[in-house]
Amino acid sequence: MRVYKRVRRHRDGTHLREEKMEILALIKRINNTNTFDFFKLSNCSIDMVAYIKSFDCTRCDICGRNTMRNNVYLVNDNGKILQVGQDCLSNLTNPEMLEVINKSTSQNDLLFNEFLCRQGMYNHFDGKKVLENLFSLYSARGFIKFNSYEHFQGELYKYAKDIKPFEITTAISMLIDYLKNTNNEFLYKLYQYLTTINCLDKNSFRVLQYAFNTYNKMVESNQKSEQSQAKYCQELYKGEVFEVKSMELKSNKVITVAYRTNVETYNYIVITDTNKVLDISGTIALDPADYIGKKCICKNKVYVSKVVEGDDKNFKSYNSRTYGIVTLCNRLKLA
Repeated sequence: MRVYKRVRRHRDGTHLREEKMEILALIKRINNTNTFDFFKLSNCSIDMVAYIKSFDCTRCDICGRNTMRNNVYLVNDNGKILQVGQDCLSNLTNPEMLEVINKSTSQNDLLFNEFLCRQGMYNHFDGKKVLENLFSLYSARGFIKFNSYEHFQGELYKYAKDIKPFEITTAISMLIDYLKNTNNEFLYKLYQYLTTINCLDKNSFRVLQYAFNTYNKMVESNQKSEQSQAKYCQELYKGEVFEVKSMELKSNKVITVAYRTNVETYNYIVITDTNKVLDISGTIALDPADYIGKKCICKNKVYVSKVVEGDDKNFKSYNSRTYGIVTLCNRLKLA
């Protein structure tokens, strides 16, 4: 909600007091006739159809001067609705919403321009805000190539209620670091825009919209890199506290153990924060969401009851083509 200040003055021009004045609607004369059109901002709850039926276009509640007016504004003056002429709005400290309401040609046009104004995208290009909205929109509905900045604005307006805010600061830093040594001309242009994100013109939008795809490819590449580091791990887990990086169910089957029949067992593959790979088995189903990102500890499976320090041969393990050395464990617990 935009709030504007108005300064009331004595007849001699000295300040009386400073008050806040909020624009709600504009009533505009149509082609110098006695018919009127109205444009109301989204925060206006006035029944404009009923208001215009008894509308006096010559009245201004601030200056009291009666004259034929083409534009009359309705304002909220500390809870009181006033009818104000154009000249009496001259003390607005921020005329941006006045420009929005004056330039609009239809009610839908006004609401759209008001939306842009509140998003910080009216009459200028706030690159960081635009990138944040691009990522939010793409995250909600997938990537689409926009032919123009205006096309993007319209699509954002359409989906505004469905998208969730995207924290863009980290993404910008990651992209800048990722692209700074690129030899691709297009990606280098994107890098330049990202380094000057707060002062861009509309022509940069064509390139800027591809930051989302570049970011996703970079994140996917990082994830594959992490997976490949764990893929050929050659180290045994020896009972130390670790953080669970990933955890997935390997198998779930029914077996017979000693005197017990139809015992349901669960096997999980866990990759630790140091890329050690554990094969954890037990008779209790575990929810990976309860362990991922948490500090945990396991009990190693061993060939004999006592482990001699430094004798790694006593730990049970197997070689996997996918993960390298996998340590057999049980009893996954939060540390």
